Amino acid sequence: MAEEQDLLRPFATEPIGTRELRQVREAAVERAEEIAEEERPQASFSEFIGSSVEEDWMHSYVMADKPEFEVDLSYLEEGLSQDLFNELTADIPENYHDFLEDTVSEAHARSMRERILESVENEKKMQSWGWSGVALRLGVNMVDPAAIGISALGGAAAPLVWGNKMSRIGRIVRGAVGGATTNAAIEGYIASESVTRDEYDVLYAGVGGLLLGGGVGAISRSVGNEKEFTKAMENLLAETENAQKIEIQANAKRDLLDDKSVGAAENPYFPPVLERNLRKNTPETAEEFGELQKSESLFGLNLRIDMGNFLMQSDNPIINGLGRRLAEDAVGVRGDNVIESTADLLKTNAFKGKLARFYQTYGVEYKAWAKENNIGFFRRSQSKQRTSFGEQVADAIENPNGIHSPAVKRMAQRNAELYRDILREAKEAGVTGFENIPENLTYFTHRWNKFKFEDMRVKIGDNGVESLLRQGLLNGTTDLTEEAAAQIAKSMNIKLKSDLAGLDSGFSRLFTADSRDTLKQIMKEERFGKEEGGEFRAFTDEELDSLLGLFEQKQTGVPSRAKYRLRFDMETRYQAVNRETGVLEEFSVKDLQERDAEQVFTLYANEMSGRIALAKKGIKSESDFESLINQAKDYAANEGVGKVRQKNRKRIQKEELVARTIYSMILGRRPPKSSDPDGTYMKITRLIQDFNFIRLMNQVGFAQVAELGNAVQVGGVRGLIRVVPEFGAMIKRAKNGELTDPVLRDIEAFYGTGAERMTNQMIHRLDQLETNSPYGRGILDGVQRGVDRAKRITADISGMAPITLGLERGASRIVMQTIADMAFSNKSLSIKRMRSLGLGDDEAKLVFKYFKKHAKLEDSYLFKTKKLREINLDEWGKTAEGAQARDILGIAVARWTRRAIQQNDVGNLSLFMTSEFGKMLVQFRTFMIVSHAKQLLHNLKMRDMRAFQAMMYSSITAGLAYTAQQQIQMIGLSEKEKRKRREERLTPTEIAKASFARSSYAAFVPGAVDSILDFYGPDSAMFSYRSSGLDSNFVTGNPSYQIVFGHLGVENTLKAVTRAGLNPDIQMTKGRARSLATILAFSNALGIQNAIKISTEDLPEKSRPN
Repeated sequence: MAEEQDLLRPFATEPIGTRELRQVREAAVERAEEIAEEERPQASFSEFIGSSVEEDWMHSYVMADKPEFEVDLSYLEEGLSQDLFNELTADIPENYHDFLEDTVSEAHARSMRERILESVENEKKMQSWGWSGVALRLGVNMVDPAAIGISALGGAAAPLVWGNKMSRIGRIVRGAVGGATTNAAIEGYIASESVTRDEYDVLYAGVGGLLLGGGVGAISRSVGNEKEFTKAMENLLAETENAQKIEIQANAKRDLLDDKSVGAAENPYFPPVLERNLRKNTPETAEEFGELQKSESLFGLNLRIDMGNFLMQSDNPIINGLGRRLAEDAVGVRGDNVIESTADLLKTNAFKGKLARFYQTYGVEYKAWAKENNIGFFRRSQSKQRTSFGEQVADAIENPNGIHSPAVKRMAQRNAELYRDILREAKEAGVTGFENIPENLTYFTHRWNKFKFEDMRVKIGDNGVESLLRQGLLNGTTDLTEEAAAQIAKSMNIKLKSDLAGLDSGFSRLFTADSRDTLKQIMKEERFGKEEGGEFRAFTDEELDSLLGLFEQKQTGVPSRAKYRLRFDMETRYQAVNRETGVLEEFSVKDLQERDAEQVFTLYANEMSGRIALAKKGIKSESDFESLINQAKDYAANEGVGKVRQKNRKRIQKEELVARTIYSMILGRRPPKSSDPDGTYMKITRLIQDFNFIRLMNQVGFAQVAELGNAVQVGGVRGLIRVVPEFGAMIKRAKNGELTDPVLRDIEAFYGTGAERMTNQMIHRLDQLETNSPYGRGILDGVQRGVDRAKRITADISGMAPITLGLERGASRIVMQTIADMAFSNKSLSIKRMRSLGLGDDEAKLVFKYFKKHAKLEDSYLFKTKKLREINLDEWGKTAEGAQARDILGIAVARWTRRAIQQNDVGNLSLFMTSEFGKMLVQFRTFMIVSHAKQLLHNLKMRDMRAFQAMMYSSITAGLAYTAQQQIQMIGLSEKEKRKRREERLTPTEIAKASFARSSYAAFVPGAVDSILDFYGPDSAMFSYRSSGLDSNFVTGNPSYQIVFGHLGVENTLKAVTRAGLNPDIQMTKGRARSLATILAFSNALGIQNAIKISTEDLPEKSRPN
C-alpha cells in the first residue's frame, strides 16, 4: 500500500519534481526487473554488432524472407480464442499485442510471433551493454550502407529514410535511459515494422532531420557542423528525458490501476461479453443507427480531409450514424444509400429563413423610424442609431401598450410573432424544456451581456451584482427561497465571468424549464457551479439536488416533477453607491442584459435553429448528445473484433473532438479548437485576416463568375434562358421588403437562399465563427468596427456580393423549376443524383405530392413545359406531413444550390480550419479545399453528362472572366506594357491554363503543381492566375506570408525604401513602388489599381544612379 501511494503521488501534482521522478523511475525499473526472467551476462562485441546490424540496417528488412500466407476467412471472422490468444502473446508485453492486427491466419500469427521473439533476443543482447551500447549502436546505424546510398542520391526519399531510422535510434536511447529492459527490448522491432507508433516517432524523426538530414555529408563537412551535430544530440537526449517523464508516469499509473496481470491480458481479437458494457443500451443504440454508411472518395482511397468524412469513415456505428445525422457529406455519394437530411443543413436553412423574415421588416421599419426622427442617410448608417432603434423595439415587445413610434410598434409586433413561431417549432420538434411554455407575445428573450456585467462589477462590485440578481429572481419567482435565489445569482455571476462568449446563450434556456428534472438538466448542461480556491467548479448532482430542494421548500402539496419556472422581474431596482462616482444610484436587472432587438434575435435564432434541427435528428437536448458520445466511447472500448476494434479504440478520441466541434458550430458556439473571442490573440489574427481581405479581394468577383458554369449545368442552357425574363424580379423588392417574384420570395422566406446581402448587417457585428460575441470596448474592437465596414465595401466593389446574390437566386430558381418539372411530368434525374439530393422514392413522392397540391404553373413563352409561378410553401406547413415535405424539399434545393454556387457547410471543413491559426493558414484557400470533395470528387463519382457540363461550363466562364479582368487591368498602361502583358497573359495557352486554374473543380491541383515547381526557381510557376494576385504556391501564396516575406513584400520593399531615402543615388523602382502600394486597403480595386500603375509609370524598371 505504501508503494502504491508513493508511485501514485506524481499524478496528484504537476509539474513532477526531480525527487518524485527518481522514485517513479526506480519503481518502474524494479518492476521491469521483476518481470525479467534472469540476469543476463553482457553479450560479446561480435554478438552486439550482429544484433545491431540485423535489427537496424535497412538491408535486413529488404532481404528478409517474408513468406506469403493464404487468407483464412474463418480466422478473420471468428477471431482468436482466449487460449490461442494467450499462447501467441506469451512473453510479449501487452502494449504490443496488436502485432496480431495484420495477421490473416493462425500460421501467419505464429510466424510473426517467432520473428518478434528473435528481435527480442537481439535487443536483450544490445541492452546488456548499457550506455556504451547506445553510442555503439548509434555508430552502427550511422554507417548503414543502404541508407547512405539513398541519402547520397538525394531527393524526396532521403528525409523519409533517415526519419524512419531516427525513429529506431531514438528508441535505442529511450531504452537505455529508462532501464525498463522488457519494454525497450521489443520496441526496436515494433517501430521498424510499423506495428505501433507513439509520441516518440515524431520526436526522433524531427531531431533526425537535423542530425542526419543530409546523409554522411553532414558529418564530414566541417568542425562547425560537428558542433551542430553535438548540439543536436544534446537536444535529442533532453527531449527524450522530457518524454520519458510522461511515459514513466503513464506506465506506472496504468500498471497500478490495472487489475489484470500480464498473463491475463485482455483479448481484443475475440468478441467481448456484453455484460461488460458500461451502458446496457449501447448495443441497441448501435443497432438503431443501422448499417455503416461509409463516405466515399475515389479509387477506394480516402482522399478527403473534411470532418464529415472523418466521422463517416468510422467503423463505430454510433459515430458513423452521428456523422450522417450531423454533417453534410461533401461528395454526396454513399453507395446506393439516400443521403439523409442533416442537422447542419436543416439549421442553415432555418436560420437563414428566420433572418430573411426578420430583415424584410426590420430594414423597412428602421428607415421609417429614421425618417420619423429626421435622421439622415449617414447618421442612419451609424451603429449607435441602429442600436437605439433596436432597444426601443425591445421595450415595445415587453410593453406593447406604452408610448412608441409607429415604426417601432410595427417592428415589435413582427419580432414577437417570429419569437412565437420559433417557440412553436421547438415544441413540434420536441426540444427539451419547451414542451409546456405558453405563447406570450410580450416576452423578450433574456440575453446576458458579459461586458455589461463587467461594467456593473466595477460600479457596485460582485456583491452588488449578485444582490441585484437575487432580488430580481425573488420578485419574479414567488416559489423561490432566499437561499436558492442567492445561490443561483452567485452561480450566474461566476459563470459569466468565466464565459468566453460576450453574450450568454445558455442562461436563456434556464428560464424555459417547467419541471424539476428539466431545470436540473439545463443547470447541469450549462455548468452551474461555484468558486473554490479561486477557480470555477460545476455543481455535482448532489449539490444540484440540494439547490432544487430549496426551490421546492415553498411549494406545498406538489410532486417532485411538478411544473414550475424561474422568472426574473426585469423592472427590479437596486440602490448602491457607484464606486466610480461615489453617488448613490439605482441599478436595474435590464442594465445587465443586451437590449438590442436585432442582436438578440439574431443570436437567439442562430441557437434555436440549431437546437430545432438537432431535435429533428433525434438529439433533443445536450444530455442526449452526451449520451451518444458516451455510448460511442463505450462501443469503442468493448465492442467489435480484431482490426475493427483496434481502429475504433485508436480513433475515438479524435472522433469525439470532431463530433463536438460540429455540434458546437451547429449551435452557434465557439468550436473547441477556437481561441478566446475576447482574447488579444484572436482579435489580432482576425484583424490580420480582415485586412488581407480588404487589400487583396477587390477583384474576386472575376473568380466567382466561373460558378456561372455550375449554375448552367443545373438546368442546362434552356433552364438558364427560362429564368432570364425573371431577372428584374430576382433583384427587386416591394415596399414591404419582400421580393416581387413569388417563387424566390418563398425560397428566401423559408430557406434564406439569396438573402445574405440583406441579412449580413448583424452577422458582420458578430465573430466570424458565430461565437455569440459582439464587439468589445477596447482599442482593437474599435479598429475591428472600421475594418468590418471596409470589408463590406470590398464585397461590393469587387462584385462578390452582387454576383453571389444573382448566382444564388438564379441557381435556386432553376433548381426549383427543375424539381417542379419532375413533379408535373415524367422527367427525372438519375437515381444517383436523386439520392444525393436526399430524394429517394418515398421522399420524392412526398415532395411531388405537395407540389401538385399547392404549386401554380403558367405557360412559358419559349418552351412547351410550363413555368413555375408559385410554390406556396406556407400552405405546405399546415400539416405535419406537409411540413416534412417542405423540409425535404429545402434540403434538396440547398444541396443543389450550395454545390452549384459553392458555400461551405460545417462538415465540409477540416478540423484544423476551426482554429485561428488554421484559418490564417488557409485564408483564401477554403474554397479550394472544400471544392476538392464538393466539386471534383463529386463530379468524378457522378460521371454523367451533368458532371461533364459542370466542368466544361465552369472552365469556359472562368476563361472569359480571366480575359475580361486582364483587359480591364491594362487600362492606363503604356502601349509597350500592354503589348508585353498580352504576350505574357493573353495567349491561347495562358487563357487555357487560367480557365483550368480558376474553374470550380481545379481544387488542389494548381497549388500543388506550383508548390513543387517552386523548387526550380521563383519564375517556374505554371498557374499564377489568382484574382487576388497572390501566388498559387501553398506557402508563398498565403496573404500573411506574402505581405511580410514575399519577394515584393513589406520586408524587402521597406529595405528598398530605406536605401532610397538614405542614398540619393538610389531610385525607387516601378516594381517596388507598386509592391509597396499592395499593403494599402483597396489597393487592387479596379480604378485604384489602374491609378497606381499610371502614377508609377515613369519610375525606372531597375534601381540605378541618377
